[in-house]
Amino acid sequence: MSTYSRFILGLITGAVVCFMYVHVSTDQEVVPKENCPVALYVNATACDKLIISKAEYSVLKKKITEYVEMKKSEGVLTNIGIYFRDLERGPTMGVNEYEQFSTASLLKIPTLLTYLQLAESNPQILNEEIFVQAGLQDAMNQATQYFPPPDSIVENRPYSIDRLLYRLIVYSDNIASEMLNQYLQTISGGEVDYLLETYRELGLIPEKTDNEFVLSVKRYSSVFRILYNASYLSVEMSEKALDLLQQSTFKEGLVAGVPTGIEVAHKFGERTISPSEVDPVEKKQLHDCGIIYFPENPYLLCIMTRGYEFETLEVILSDISRMVYEEVDSRKLPQ
Repeated sequence: MSTYSRFILGLITGAVVCFMYVHVSTDQEVVPKENCPVALYVNATACDKLIISKAEYSVLKKKITEYVEMKKSEGVLTNIGIYFRDLERGPTMGVNEYEQFSTASLLKIPTLLTYLQLAESNPQILNEEIFVQAGLQDAMNQATQYFPPPDSIVENRPYSIDRLLYRLIVYSDNIASEMLNQYLQTISGGEVDYLLETYRELGLIPEKTDNEFVLSVKRYSSVFRILYNASYLSVEMSEKALDLLQQSTFKEGLVAGVPTGIEVAHKFGERTISPSEVDPVEKKQLHDCGIIYFPENPYLLCIMTRGYEFETLEVILSDISRMVYEEVDSRKLPQ
């Protein structure tokens, strides 16, 4: 396409966008036509009116850092990683955002995305039914979840892939996870590792240290941006994924730190590290990552923790979530 053609196309696109700003009725104040110039290379949302201030979060970072050091001095927290991102053209903020943590149940999201990607070309896959394999339930039950599903998968009962995906994300069901991962191997016929391909495409292949698969909080949080922008799956499937994440039964952590009625699409993960000769003390990891749908200005928050008791770690998660929400809320601009 010639430069002249691109220019004409930009004029037409700009005229349509500005017309929409003037004539479409919304709760947000519309941008006057003269404030929405024609642009060939700038993001169209650059004309949107700001809801909150986009200044750096240096004061919040200092406040959170002081809180973290206090919890470490109390002996209830050994380490933490935090990553925040304003999803509407705003800044980012991190505390130990490159620190590596156990992936735990956070890797259930790539399983979900693998199936939803397959469903884009073969919708029927979500209706296919499978049974729990003999002995799988007993084997998986040995790895007790501190935050268990409200009910268990029943042997000799068929479960659709769609229902298992629901249990996978909403309940963080380990048995559903294993069933789904095994079925991916079955349908691939050994020719391709669908799940590994998803990890590669998302840039989420975890590293392995001391027999633990680990990722940093900043690296993992990218999966939520991918869903929010529908840049990996279609809009329909991205919406389905985020809707499931919003239904999570884990109401501690991020959810406990925001006002009732604020939707949070998130995934938590728990990990218990058994005592060893090197470290005779049992340790816990508890993580919670997701999108908080602050009115007209969603933001991403991902927190990973290490400590000794889940009860304490979930309070730390909710405290930091509350600090972030209050800071974002304090930045609202006059409309």
